[in-house]
Amino acid sequence: MHQAVLHRVALPSLHELHRLTGHVVHLGVLDGPDIVCLEKIGGRAAAAIPTRVGGRLPAHCTALGKALLSSAHPSDLDRVGGPLLTRSTENSIPSRGRLHREIAEIRRCGVAYDRQELVIGYGCIAAPIRVPGAGASAISVCGPISQISADPRLADHVRVTALAIARALTDASRRHSA
Repeated sequence: MHQAVLHRVALPSLHELHRLTGHVVHLGVLDGPDIVCLEKIGGRAAAAIPTRVGGRLPAHCTALGKALLSSAHPSDLDRVGGPLLTRSTENSIPSRGRLHREIAEIRRCGVAYDRQELVIGYGCIAAPIRVPGAGASAISVCGPISQISADPRLADHVRVTALAIARALTDASRRHSA
């Protein structure tokens, strides 16, 4: 139920983020150690990014997943990836210590990065959608690493969009309970 409302409420903001940035936009939720992609709005790079609606990826290898993990209790991070963290590329997070440090930084600054950790040549920027009492969800923009790294405004666009979706979800919840 929450995912259907989340998707409906978030969709206009996701399309606007795609229009504004020209990059692939994702909406996802956490399911155990994985992310589940609820929406993918493409662009030229969409085919190169191995995501699909309903698809799963290891959370620690994606900006979307790390943004979602930033809402988890620190002890829950130890359940991610089993005894060893799997690596999609040589840039994937190799250790729990580094994962804990990166999650602490995401909590501090409100944005997560994938620096060619899932696919060489591509990066992502993600932000959690924080709504008290709701399940963890997040959004991201993804594209060629040269473009993602070169535009410092992208993180702000992602943060602002996540905040707008959180407000819209809160408003929808108030209307539903009234």
